[in-house]
Amino acid sequence: MLRGRRPAFGVSNKRSVSLRCRAQSKPRALVSGGVTSSVDEQSSLIEKPAQELIHFYRIPLIQESATLELLKSVQTKVSNKIVGLRTEQCFNIGIRSGISSQKLGVLRWLLQETYEPENLGTESFLEKKMKEGVNAVIVEAGPRLSFTTAWSANAVSICHACGLTEVTRLERPRRYLLYSKGVLQDYQINEFAAMVHDRMTECVYTQKLTSFETSVVPEEVRYVPCHGEG
Repeated sequence: MLRGRRPAFGVSNKRSVSLRCRAQSKPRALVSGGVTSSVDEQSSLIEKPAQELIHFYRIPLIQESATLELLKSVQTKVSNKIVGLRTEQCFNIGIRSGISSQKLGVLRWLLQETYEPENLGTESFLEKKMKEGVNAVIVEAGPRLSFTTAWSANAVSICHACGLTEVTRLERPRRYLLYSKGVLQDYQINEFAAMVHDRMTECVYTQKLTSFETSVVPEEVRYVPCHGEG
């Protein structure tokens, strides 16, 4: 309990500020160079609200002329067995709680093109275009899950300004559908993925995302005695 100092001119101040600190229930000691620090196994004292991930898809990602140029480059650098290429963009949207159908309509309006609303849907257009009897594979690349992109921060701000306060994160990965004469090998798919994403800030999604949470755990801090042992 902190009480205010007695001010000048003899006027008393009876107001006080109560400071309350709650101890961690399950502390864990992290040793680094003889320094100990109590670290709670829980990420926060405040329980995180349940979140869900919804998806919207929009075509195309790039225009037809750019798609043809990319196809020529892929045929030269990866394999000439690749005979077709289609693209789409996916919107992965984190929702804090249940969202009404009316607000979903507002969200759809924000994501769709003004003159081509039919190019936005809740199901993948590329998966519908995968033909039976034809070798096809979908490659999806997008931002790493461990950090929020600047694009997402701006998109969430726009959503909140439109009353969509349930939106917590909105990322926009890219999806590519490759048609080939034969079955593509894993290394060829990896070579194509390396062409269309930045390995430093992005990654390849091997399956449909169900959450932005990641299971990657950073390594523990180690103490290196540089001054003493070089």
